[in-house]
Amino acid sequence: MTKLATSIAYLSVALSAHVLAEGRSALPKPLAVGIVRQGEPVATIVLPAQSSVDEYESQATKRINEHFERVAERRDPDWCARQRTQALARLKNEIRTVGDERVIAAEELQSIVKSITGAELPVVQTDDPSTVKGSRILLGTTFARDTGYGDRIDALDKDGYICVSGDRDLVIAGRRARGTLYGVYHLLESWGCRWTMPGPPGELYPTAKTLTATLDVTENPDHSQRYFWCTYGHDDAFPRWTLRNRGNAVPALGDARIEQSHIWGAVFAWAIRTKYMPTIKGEDGKDYLPDDIYAMRNGQPFRAAPNFANPTTQKLFADYYVDYFDSWPLTEYASMSAADGMMVDEHPKSQEWYTGEFDFALGGPSATDVLWHFARNVIERVNTVYPEKKYGILVYSNNTTPPRIETVHPQMALVFAPLSISPVHHVRDPKSKTNRWYRKWLEAWMAQAVAVGAETYYYDYEPMGFSAHHVMISPRWAIIGKNYPYFHALGLDGHTSQGFDTWLASGLNNYLMMRLYWDADLDYRDVISDYCLARCGQAAKAVEAYYQVYEDRMAQIGDIVGNEHWGNHIILDPATRAKARTQLERAQEYADTARAKMQLQLLVDGQASTDAYCDGIERANETGDYKAAQERMAAAFAICEQLNKFYSHFVTPYQISRDEAVPDYTSGGVYNLFGQYADRIANANASLLLPRVWKGGLDTDNLATAKGYHLPDTNVSQLDDMDVTYIPDITYGTHRELAAFFYRTDVDVPADFPTDGRINLYCTGLIARAVQIWVNGQRVTFMQDGHPDDTWRGPTHFWFTYDHSLAFDLSDHIKPGEKNTIALRAFKSFDHGGSFRRIFLLAEAE
Repeated sequence: MTKLATSIAYLSVALSAHVLAEGRSALPKPLAVGIVRQGEPVATIVLPAQSSVDEYESQATKRINEHFERVAERRDPDWCARQRTQALARLKNEIRTVGDERVIAAEELQSIVKSITGAELPVVQTDDPSTVKGSRILLGTTFARDTGYGDRIDALDKDGYICVSGDRDLVIAGRRARGTLYGVYHLLESWGCRWTMPGPPGELYPTAKTLTATLDVTENPDHSQRYFWCTYGHDDAFPRWTLRNRGNAVPALGDARIEQSHIWGAVFAWAIRTKYMPTIKGEDGKDYLPDDIYAMRNGQPFRAAPNFANPTTQKLFADYYVDYFDSWPLTEYASMSAADGMMVDEHPKSQEWYTGEFDFALGGPSATDVLWHFARNVIERVNTVYPEKKYGILVYSNNTTPPRIETVHPQMALVFAPLSISPVHHVRDPKSKTNRWYRKWLEAWMAQAVAVGAETYYYDYEPMGFSAHHVMISPRWAIIGKNYPYFHALGLDGHTSQGFDTWLASGLNNYLMMRLYWDADLDYRDVISDYCLARCGQAAKAVEAYYQVYEDRMAQIGDIVGNEHWGNHIILDPATRAKARTQLERAQEYADTARAKMQLQLLVDGQASTDAYCDGIERANETGDYKAAQERMAAAFAICEQLNKFYSHFVTPYQISRDEAVPDYTSGGVYNLFGQYADRIANANASLLLPRVWKGGLDTDNLATAKGYHLPDTNVSQLDDMDVTYIPDITYGTHRELAAFFYRTDVDVPADFPTDGRINLYCTGLIARAVQIWVNGQRVTFMQDGHPDDTWRGPTHFWFTYDHSLAFDLSDHIKPGEKNTIALRAFKSFDHGGSFRRIFLLAEAE
């Protein structure tokens, strides 16, 4: 057997610890059961004769029929008949999708044992295992009860399992087929099998001629929900990968998914489609509900949100949920999640439920209490028909702060989506100003939920803070490893995260998430050690050191910006990346097997992609040459396209598309933005790159001009150096608070700089709610809403775009052939702001 197979992996140790912790240390030592001996099978896989889906299908069909008999007492029988047909069709599709998981367990065991040993274990389906000679691997609950393990089966959670060897039998069983399947994966892991990613690159099996099983294990998951869904789709191998790591991205038969989607628009659309009430025609010719059904903003109906205090609106929503549960007889949850953004309803009665609390993470008033007031009224109305149903509610951008007047309803399933936290620190990191507040809020939320028995889930984002940058590594494993045990200790019920089937950026993160979903008490460092050993064998220690380089860097930095940020290259700076490359070079010296060499090459290629993308950004920052920067970034896409030949989603294909239609928050979208900047600069009649370092500083108190810093004759040498490519919130610690930044530079404008069009100050990356500019001491005037104004005013929030290029007309102020003093003040009221890319003067046509 290989060193990998014979090593004592963290998982086996952790499983033994669970057994001891549950008080089973006094059990007799399990006996070894032979599985394969010298390349020949000596055990038979035994399944019950009856399919595991038959009983479920029978019970579910009965539930559907009884449900529509009840509904037909108050609704049209023909409607019920149609809905019953659809429900039965969905049931058939569910069974087709999930399959007979006892049979899948047998197939997986047979196939992987053959990969390890070359031996093919026979599979027998029978209700009388006594007819099977030799060692037997008995799969399923029936056999476990027949062999005396009924009490242990009854004590399991729905996804738990036992693996017990004794005499000639190895019993693997859960309370249901899903648990039995997980038990088989436990057995395979005990032999050294690992699934570090989907597809062949992640299927890491030992080689051996002989296999035995010596087990006495009872395992239950720490979380009931253990999945993340894949933004922009996934490869066909992804669902099986989650199962192999005991996740449930594929729900087991009969399992409910926690509904959490933004639902309000669907409710309004349902009311219009079903003619629930008379509609009105909008100016766009579309049908809408009466104005008083909607929230009010700026004196006008805001048709993305309800009028929270209107009883008619509350009844409409309640009737929608009754119709939903009428139509979906097997579902336990419906979503009650709000739309994105701030929820402001100016109706006077709704205003009574706003607490006036300012949510600094959102940058606006908290809407939690008015949302909870509305939700409670809707739930209580639905309870007259469906008192047992539950409601998934996202706790994030519009309700981060806990309720101060209302309370958590016991039928709510809270889904914490950390839109407002720092993406580069764990929640308990005291140096993170944002997370100090977030921790306080989260603990208050959890305490309220636990007190009333409400369910709680965590909706992580991975790669969080790196959402645009799948072509570079996302070093978040330590954050995950420290957050998840803490969340579990607070009483969290599960994880329903938004991730990607992407592995260059998030391979280690994704794997660690899945392991901690099952066992939140694992030490993340042990998981990383085992992961590196499985992938790279003798080179494992050097690969651990590679990951440690990035973990150390993450521990050094302060708050950067929000969870969708532009600062990745600041984290992955040249010095850190150089250290990381050194460790990979060292690892290659130790790689002694074909597997280790192949796995290391994947890491080397991922590092090369990281370097290319970060170098492109560094080049743009240093030279202002966005075309050259884009060409350097292109190497990352070429590498990713090669990696996707190993696995179709090694990097999510949509993220590396450079089609002009892709959003600017994707990797390809940022690449395209650089091309747009390069084209505008190249197409100008003339361009002048302004200095990278200006003078200036923090100017929240608005004193820079009072001190004359904008005037050409004022000495500003004592002011700070302001790198216009470096987000000033990092320098001044002003993340998530109101601030302003003052910049000033002197530039010699050539005498032949064209003046027959417009001379624009072109900022390729400037975030501000308000901008003021002075040229040669004179204030620049802007046209705002058709009127002159000496302050340019921008949007309050910047969530939905990565393009923050701005151009300001300085034609009346720039003097070619002279030294010109340009001063700029950027005010921001939320999240982050200031300049983060190079600034130019462009001579352009009118």
